Amino acid sequence: MSEYSKANLHGELSYAPITFFGEKLKIGVIGAGRGALIKVRNFYNKGSNIEVLALDFLEDFYKLNRDKVKLIKGKYNKDFILDKHLIIIAIDNNDVINEIKDDCKKLCKIYINSSNFKDGMGVIPVTRESEFITVAVNTKVGNPRGSVMVAESITESLGEFDEYIRLTGEIRNCLFLDKEIKDDLLKFINSSDCKFFYDKGKIYKVLKLFYNEEIVRKIKSLRKEE
Repeated sequence: MSEYSKANLHGELSYAPITFFGEKLKIGVIGAGRGALIKVRNFYNKGSNIEVLALDFLEDFYKLNRDKVKLIKGKYNKDFILDKHLIIIAIDNNDVINEIKDDCKKLCKIYINSSNFKDGMGVIPVTRESEFITVAVNTKVGNPRGSVMVAESITESLGEFDEYIRLTGEIRNCLFLDKEIKDDLLKFINSSDCKFFYDKGKIYKVLKLFYNEEIVRKIKSLRKEE
């Protein structure tokens, strides 16, 4: 039996992770209850363009910036989802849910079903951020509170990686070298051994053992404050 089949026997979920640029997303939310508000706030904080369709809205929806969140009062119709990337279904009327799902499938829209997450195409992970790192956590057994616990634990350790990730990111994105040399450098510097010497303030001495003075000088120039 394949590993995939064995996992499914135990009820584990199979995810295909992808990270979107929030400010480029168009989100359509159908429903305006507490669950919808939580999901709207998630994308609101990422700068997404959001439209919410509902017959009634919680008062908190009116506190959101109307330039970022458009509230539309009315019943569901297919036209609402045509110009959206992601559809969030946050109602409990099964007939309407099935209609929305059918429309999403025909139009190849990604949709999330808040009333039954396994009946949708995905879930919104628990996310945590430091200055230079974002992590997203799901559990394979559908345990949101467990995801929060794990995410909080991970958050505690992000700080120790933050500045090193900043440095290695600057080397990747701003340092111009021969491709073969740069690939080797990135493989070398993105390692726990190199981070150890960075934490000890010895990173440039270590780099000089393997790379010429010109390369080390260019790396130092990326971090003039050091």
